[in-house]
Amino acid sequence: MLFLSLVRQLCLKFASWQNKPITENTLIFQNIACFVDVFLLNDSSFFGVWTHGTLERYDVESSNLDEIKSSKSSSRKRTSSNSNSKKRLLPDLIVKCKVEDEICFDLLVMEVKNKDVKPSQAISDNAKIAMCLKKMLDEQVAFGVQDPVALGLEVEVEKVKIFIAKLQHESVYQVHLDSHFFLPRDYTDICSIPRVMQCLIKINKILKGLKKRLRSRNNSNSIPTSWRRPSFDWPVHESE
Repeated sequence: MLFLSLVRQLCLKFASWQNKPITENTLIFQNIACFVDVFLLNDSSFFGVWTHGTLERYDVESSNLDEIKSSKSSSRKRTSSNSNSKKRLLPDLIVKCKVEDEICFDLLVMEVKNKDVKPSQAISDNAKIAMCLKKMLDEQVAFGVQDPVALGLEVEVEKVKIFIAKLQHESVYQVHLDSHFFLPRDYTDICSIPRVMQCLIKINKILKGLKKRLRSRNNSNSIPTSWRRPSFDWPVHESE
Protein backbone atom coordinates (compact mmCIF):
# COMPACT_ATOMS: atom_id res chain seq x y z
CA MET A 1 0.00 0.00 0.00
CA LEU A 2 2.85 2.38 0.80
CA PHE A 3 4.46 1.74 -2.58
CA LEU A 4 1.18 2.33 -4.44
CA SER A 5 0.52 5.50 -2.48
CA LEU A 6 3.93 6.91 -3.40
CA VAL A 7 3.51 5.98 -7.06
CA ARG A 8 0.16 7.74 -7.15
CA GLN A 9 1.53 10.90 -5.51
CA LEU A 10 4.51 11.06 -7.84
CA CYS A 11 2.48 10.43 -10.98
CA LEU A 12 0.17 13.29 -10.07
CA LYS A 13 3.17 15.58 -9.66
CA PHE A 14 5.05 14.54 -12.79
CA ALA A 15 2.47 16.08 -15.11
CA SER A 16 2.84 19.55 -13.59
CA TRP A 17 6.62 19.24 -13.25
CA GLN A 18 7.48 18.53 -16.88
CA ASN A 19 6.62 22.00 -18.17
CA LYS A 20 8.50 23.87 -15.45
CA PRO A 21 12.22 24.66 -15.20
CA ILE A 22 14.06 22.44 -12.74
CA THR A 23 15.11 24.55 -9.79
CA GLU A 24 15.91 23.74 -6.18
CA ASN A 25 12.34 24.67 -5.32
CA THR A 26 10.77 22.27 -7.82
CA LEU A 27 13.14 19.51 -6.72
CA ILE A 28 12.01 19.95 -3.14
CA PHE A 29 8.28 20.37 -3.60
CA GLN A 30 7.71 18.09 -6.60
CA ASN A 31 10.00 15.18 -5.90
CA ILE A 32 11.62 15.14 -2.45
CA ALA A 33 9.00 16.34 0.03
CA CYS A 34 6.70 13.31 -0.29
CA PHE A 35 9.57 10.87 0.42
CA VAL A 36 10.69 12.93 3.41
CA ASP A 37 7.15 13.09 4.77
CA VAL A 38 6.51 9.35 4.41
CA PHE A 39 9.86 7.88 5.51
CA LEU A 40 11.61 10.44 7.71
CA LEU A 41 8.70 12.16 9.45
CA ASN A 42 6.39 9.20 10.04
CA ASP A 43 7.06 9.28 13.79
CA SER A 44 5.30 11.88 15.94
CA SER A 45 8.63 12.65 17.65
CA PHE A 46 10.21 13.79 14.36
CA PHE A 47 9.49 17.01 12.54
CA GLY A 48 11.11 18.78 9.61
CA VAL A 49 12.10 22.40 9.09
CA TRP A 50 12.45 23.51 5.47
CA THR A 51 14.51 26.70 5.30
CA HIS A 52 13.16 27.50 1.84
CA GLY A 53 11.21 30.71 2.13
CA THR A 54 11.83 31.34 5.81
CA LEU A 55 14.58 31.80 8.37
CA GLU A 56 12.57 30.88 11.44
CA ARG A 57 13.15 27.50 13.04
CA TYR A 58 9.57 26.36 13.65
CA ASP A 59 8.43 24.74 16.86
CA VAL A 60 6.67 21.37 16.83
CA GLU A 61 3.21 22.87 16.37
CA SER A 62 4.15 24.84 13.25
CA SER A 63 6.41 22.33 11.52
CA ASN A 64 3.91 20.92 9.03
CA LEU A 65 5.49 20.46 5.61
CA ASP A 66 2.31 21.76 4.00
CA GLU A 67 2.56 25.04 5.89
CA ILE A 68 5.85 26.40 4.64
CA LYS A 69 5.87 30.16 4.81
CA SER A 70 6.65 32.22 1.73
CA SER A 71 9.80 34.27 1.41
CA LYS A 72 7.68 37.41 1.46
CA SER A 73 6.93 36.86 5.14
CA SER A 74 10.63 36.81 6.01
CA SER A 75 11.48 39.79 3.85
CA ARG A 76 9.05 41.93 5.82
CA LYS A 77 11.07 41.22 8.96
CA ARG A 78 14.57 41.67 7.52
CA THR A 79 16.23 43.44 4.66
CA SER A 80 16.63 41.38 1.52
CA SER A 81 20.44 41.34 1.54
CA ASN A 82 20.75 40.34 5.19
CA SER A 83 18.04 37.72 4.78
CA ASN A 84 19.76 36.05 1.83
CA SER A 85 23.12 36.06 3.63
CA LYS A 86 21.71 34.25 6.64
CA LYS A 87 19.68 31.86 4.52
CA ARG A 88 22.81 30.59 2.78
CA LEU A 89 24.21 29.50 6.14
CA LEU A 90 21.37 27.06 6.78
CA PRO A 91 20.74 23.64 5.21
CA ASP A 92 17.63 23.18 3.07
CA LEU A 93 16.09 20.70 5.52
CA ILE A 94 16.65 19.89 9.18
CA VAL A 95 14.98 16.83 10.71
CA LYS A 96 14.54 17.25 14.45
CA CYS A 97 13.56 14.96 17.30
CA LYS A 98 11.64 16.06 20.37
CA VAL A 99 13.29 14.34 23.33
CA GLU A 100 11.78 16.12 26.32
CA ASP A 101 9.59 19.16 26.88
CA GLU A 102 11.24 22.05 25.05
CA ILE A 103 14.30 19.91 24.24
CA CYS A 104 14.83 19.03 20.57
CA PHE A 105 17.85 17.71 18.71
CA ASP A 106 18.83 18.07 15.06
CA LEU A 107 19.47 14.59 13.67
CA LEU A 108 19.58 15.00 9.88
CA VAL A 109 20.31 17.76 7.39
CA MET A 110 19.72 17.92 3.65
CA GLU A 111 21.26 20.13 0.97
CA VAL A 112 19.59 20.37 -2.46
CA LYS A 113 21.55 21.45 -5.54
CA ASN A 114 20.38 22.15 -9.07
CA LYS A 115 22.29 20.69 -12.03
CA ASP A 116 23.64 24.13 -12.99
CA VAL A 117 25.25 24.78 -9.62
CA LYS A 118 28.75 26.25 -9.71
CA PRO A 119 31.65 24.06 -8.48
CA SER A 120 32.39 26.57 -5.72
CA GLN A 121 28.79 26.35 -4.50
CA ALA A 122 28.93 22.53 -4.52
CA ILE A 123 32.05 22.64 -2.35
CA SER A 124 30.36 25.15 -0.04
CA ASP A 125 27.31 22.88 0.35
CA ASN A 126 29.50 19.88 1.15
CA ALA A 127 31.35 21.90 3.78
CA LYS A 128 28.02 23.06 5.22
CA ILE A 129 26.85 19.44 5.58
CA ALA A 130 30.11 18.46 7.31
CA MET A 131 29.89 21.39 9.74
CA CYS A 132 26.27 20.57 10.56
CA LEU A 133 27.14 16.91 11.17
CA LYS A 134 29.93 17.90 13.57
CA LYS A 135 27.58 20.29 15.38
CA MET A 136 24.95 17.56 15.80
CA LEU A 137 27.51 15.09 17.15
CA ASP A 138 28.82 17.68 19.61
CA GLU A 139 25.30 18.31 20.91
CA GLN A 140 24.69 14.60 21.44
CA VAL A 141 28.00 14.18 23.27
CA ALA A 142 27.19 17.11 25.54
CA PHE A 143 23.80 15.52 26.28
CA GLY A 144 25.41 12.21 27.28
CA VAL A 145 24.16 10.13 24.35
CA GLN A 146 25.69 6.72 23.79
CA ASP A 147 27.00 6.08 20.26
CA PRO A 148 26.16 9.50 18.77
CA VAL A 149 25.41 9.59 15.05
CA ALA A 150 24.34 12.28 12.57
CA LEU A 151 22.99 12.01 9.02
CA GLY A 152 23.43 14.20 5.95
CA LEU A 153 21.72 13.98 2.56
CA GLU A 154 23.12 15.68 -0.52
CA VAL A 155 20.62 15.96 -3.37
CA GLU A 156 21.99 16.86 -6.80
CA VAL A 157 19.05 16.83 -9.22
CA GLU A 158 17.98 13.16 -9.05
CA LYS A 159 21.07 11.69 -7.32
CA VAL A 160 20.96 11.51 -3.52
CA LYS A 161 24.04 10.71 -1.42
CA ILE A 162 23.68 9.58 2.20
CA PHE A 163 26.46 10.55 4.62
CA ILE A 164 26.76 9.15 8.14
CA ALA A 165 28.91 10.84 10.79
CA LYS A 166 30.18 9.14 13.95
CA LEU A 167 32.90 9.58 16.55
CA GLN A 168 35.82 7.15 16.27
CA HIS A 169 37.16 8.29 19.64
CA GLU A 170 37.64 11.55 21.51
CA SER A 171 37.47 14.51 19.09
CA VAL A 172 38.01 12.32 16.01
CA TYR A 173 35.07 12.58 13.63
CA GLN A 174 34.36 10.13 10.84
CA VAL A 175 32.07 11.06 7.94
CA HIS A 176 31.59 8.47 5.23
CA LEU A 177 29.41 8.02 2.17
CA ASP A 178 27.07 5.21 3.17
CA SER A 179 25.01 4.79 -0.01
CA HIS A 180 23.24 6.63 -2.80
CA PHE A 181 20.07 6.35 -4.85
CA PHE A 182 18.28 8.12 -7.70
CA LEU A 183 14.96 9.89 -7.38
CA PRO A 184 12.37 9.17 -10.08
CA ARG A 185 12.27 11.85 -12.78
CA ASP A 186 9.23 10.74 -14.74
CA TYR A 187 6.95 7.76 -15.36
CA THR A 188 9.80 5.63 -16.74
CA ASP A 189 11.65 5.80 -13.41
CA ILE A 190 8.89 4.29 -11.29
CA CYS A 191 10.94 1.11 -10.92
CA SER A 192 13.55 3.06 -8.97
CA ILE A 193 11.15 3.63 -6.05
CA PRO A 194 11.95 0.30 -4.26
CA ARG A 195 15.63 1.30 -4.08
CA VAL A 196 14.67 4.74 -2.74
CA MET A 197 12.43 3.09 -0.14
CA GLN A 198 15.20 0.68 0.90
CA CYS A 199 17.66 3.52 1.58
CA LEU A 200 15.16 5.74 3.38
CA ILE A 201 13.87 2.89 5.54
CA LYS A 202 17.47 2.33 6.68
CA ILE A 203 17.73 6.02 7.59
CA ASN A 204 14.43 5.78 9.43
CA LYS A 205 15.76 2.88 11.53
CA ILE A 206 18.90 4.87 12.39
CA LEU A 207 16.79 7.87 13.44
CA LYS A 208 14.51 5.76 15.64
CA GLY A 209 17.48 4.04 17.26
CA LEU A 210 19.04 7.42 17.96
CA LYS A 211 15.77 8.70 19.42
CA LYS A 212 15.77 5.78 21.84
CA ARG A 213 19.35 6.53 22.92
CA LEU A 214 18.56 10.23 23.33
CA ARG A 215 15.71 9.43 25.70
CA SER A 216 17.75 6.92 27.69
CA ARG A 217 20.93 8.98 27.85
CA ASN A 218 23.20 8.69 30.88
CA ASN A 219 23.24 11.91 32.91
CA SER A 220 26.34 10.77 34.79
CA ASN A 221 28.48 10.53 31.65
CA SER A 222 31.48 12.83 31.93
CA ILE A 223 32.07 15.01 28.88
CA PRO A 224 35.71 15.30 27.75
CA THR A 225 36.81 18.94 27.82
CA SER A 226 38.01 18.77 24.23
CA TRP A 227 34.47 17.87 23.14
CA ARG A 228 32.86 20.90 24.73
CA ARG A 229 31.70 23.83 22.62
CA PRO A 230 30.88 27.34 23.81
CA SER A 231 27.62 27.43 21.83
CA PHE A 232 25.44 25.19 19.69
CA ASP A 233 23.60 28.05 17.98
CA TRP A 234 23.38 28.19 14.21
CA PRO A 235 25.92 30.56 12.61
CA VAL A 236 24.80 34.16 12.31
CA HIS A 237 25.93 36.47 9.53
CA GLU A 238 27.28 39.72 10.95
CA SER A 239 26.71 42.80 8.82
CA GLU A 240 29.77 44.86 8.12
